[in-house]
Amino acid sequence: MATNARFNDTIRKDHTKFNFKQFFGLIKRTSPKYVLLFLGVFLLAISSGVQVYVPKLASTLVNNFSKGVDYALLGKVVLLFVASAIFSAIGGTVLGIFGENVIQNLRKTLWKRLTLLKVSYFDTVKAGEISSRLVNDTNQVK
Repeated sequence: MATNARFNDTIRKDHTKFNFKQFFGLIKRTSPKYVLLFLGVFLLAISSGVQVYVPKLASTLVNNFSKGVDYALLGKVVLLFVASAIFSAIGGTVLGIFGENVIQNLRKTLWKRLTLLKVSYFDTVKAGEISSRLVNDTNQVK
């Protein structure tokens, strides 16, 4: 990375600059469903909070094992563990749907732009190369 590079500009291996401002502008143009983003992050935050709390309960369960098994506490640990897994799965799925929605809209936008190009462009560039770039480059954004 160059020493005089700003925060939003970093030099990549191919000597091109990645600009966060342009990247977020591109994402904004795809009209993402931000509700999905916030819902997914919220669910994953809940899952993380529960995952932090479960070991504390489990340690209490293990420390008090000599006094007998506390089935209520054991049930609570198992229930929280399962709830954490469910919240994590749903949150990850929602974020995956959000990402796929952004990529779908980006591909639609790029396809509209491609259809407006002059015919001479398509004389010099192969159709397979165009479709490959469309799919692969949008996957890089994801």
